[in-house]
Amino acid sequence: MTTGVQREYVLVHEIPLTVWIFTSILLALTTAIVDKFKSPLAKIPGPFLTKFTVLPIVYHDHIGNRTKWTEELHRKYGPVVRLSPKEVSVSSAASIRDVFTGSAKAGYYPKAPIFNIFQHYGARNAFSSIDSDNHSWRRKIVAGNYAQTAIVAKEAKHGTLWKTVGSFVKMVEREGVNPDEGPAKSMDFLSACRFYAADNITSHLFVEGSHALDGDKEIRRIIEDSAEGPSDVMSYFKMEFETLHSIIKQTKVLILRVLGLEQKSTGRSRPATASGKKVSLEQSKWYGGTPIRHWGWKRFLRTRDALVEAQIDTSLESPVGAKLAANALEGERSNLIPGAPVQDAGIRQLKSPKLDGSMLRFYRNEGCASECMDQFLAGLDTVGDTLAYVLQTLSMPEHRQSQQALIQECSSLGLPREYHEPLSSKKLADVQAAPYVEAVLKETLRAFPASTTAFQRVVPTGGRTLEGHFVSGDTIIGGIPTTINRDVSIFDKFCTFDVEQWLPQRWLDADADTLAEMNRRLWTFGSGGRGCIGRHLAILEMKLLIVGIYSRYSTVIDDETPVQVSKK
Repeated sequence: MTTGVQREYVLVHEIPLTVWIFTSILLALTTAIVDKFKSPLAKIPGPFLTKFTVLPIVYHDHIGNRTKWTEELHRKYGPVVRLSPKEVSVSSAASIRDVFTGSAKAGYYPKAPIFNIFQHYGARNAFSSIDSDNHSWRRKIVAGNYAQTAIVAKEAKHGTLWKTVGSFVKMVEREGVNPDEGPAKSMDFLSACRFYAADNITSHLFVEGSHALDGDKEIRRIIEDSAEGPSDVMSYFKMEFETLHSIIKQTKVLILRVLGLEQKSTGRSRPATASGKKVSLEQSKWYGGTPIRHWGWKRFLRTRDALVEAQIDTSLESPVGAKLAANALEGERSNLIPGAPVQDAGIRQLKSPKLDGSMLRFYRNEGCASECMDQFLAGLDTVGDTLAYVLQTLSMPEHRQSQQALIQECSSLGLPREYHEPLSSKKLADVQAAPYVEAVLKETLRAFPASTTAFQRVVPTGGRTLEGHFVSGDTIIGGIPTTINRDVSIFDKFCTFDVEQWLPQRWLDADADTLAEMNRRLWTFGSGGRGCIGRHLAILEMKLLIVGIYSRYSTVIDDETPVQVSKK
């Protein structure tokens, strides 16, 4: 017995340290993998590797294929798919309804931490609010300004959007190039559409909007520079894969040290927004860290001053910024006792006079400006990019017939050739009801949604069962508009059209029941109480530009510049 024990003792001591390290790592990995296989998420359909590693989703993110990959997984595995050990994607009507429009009784799904990156000036806004409570009080303040009735009434009275259509046409005539000395005008329509979107949304937000279409060089440069670049993509990557990014960063630092090299700092277009820390004026010459935020900050303060000086009021016809500023001023002037401090530079919390322990929340200037900036950027990207897709797609030779049908309908509306007077309520109603304009816009929103990334939420504590699959609490769960907008059971099965193709006719040929289902499943603007607040404004301004262009022009692809516009 003694010899046996002694022999075993010596054997253990003689094992090399490297073997111990390797064995420990292997044991830790094995334990982690076994734990993943035993977790409820492991039972959800999906690729084998996604049971225990994020590498597949990181790889597809890296090559820009995540959306397409997710779409393919849904077609292979069904409406609930595992993307990683901590993330699930859903696509069915039932699961989307549960995650994004569920009731308070069932338990809301809070937004994922990735939304922290959409703060501005160190302050949250409705879009970046994680929980529904902090979102709802913000949304209620400005919801009336974005209601369809308010949008249409304001346009019928002031004609702001229609005047901007006129500015677009004037820009084409003024700045378009004549490639063959004829009447044709050739120009970059992506930039033009973004200028149009910027002028519209800023006039809705501020006492003075931008004048990009009229030739303001400063705002044009700011808009062009605001397009997302590699630094923005890296910001998203850092937030979503924080642990992996930390490992990569530490490895990079170690390698640079070994090689005796210094790590160079780089500029960021989203400075400190992930943590919510405000960039000071000493750190940056732009308040908020970027030119577009600095511009938005100054425009909000100008709007606030106009309200204080009684130049504008808080009616539904007034800028959204005025309504936000009024809320901030109410909080500043209140004699209520301050409540507990909050981790948000954009709000102040005061004790309610009800003496029930409840709190009243008001905006600070940073919170108001953050709200305006979020709506500015959302309106710029959604409207600008969608309109560019409309023009590009209609200009392709294979869609010549669709363009001719659109031109015929737009010409029949009898719209004036001048833009200084508002369109009548009847003309606005005719534009909104035009069936082919509607089909072209909806098909573009379906095929080319402005957001192609997942709308992410977090599964509430206790988990949820979706389509027969249990998804544990704290799991990241999301849906991608592109995937949902290309559901073959809705957009292809009943209409016999390939979902990958851009075909407005699918909206015209569908029967009533199918059309209703298609409208419910069109998810470009999201759904539920946290869907896009500006959808009615966006749809009206897009329809007005479409009819404004195709009631007087036809478009074709130019070999030398993106789109050539020719007078009819």
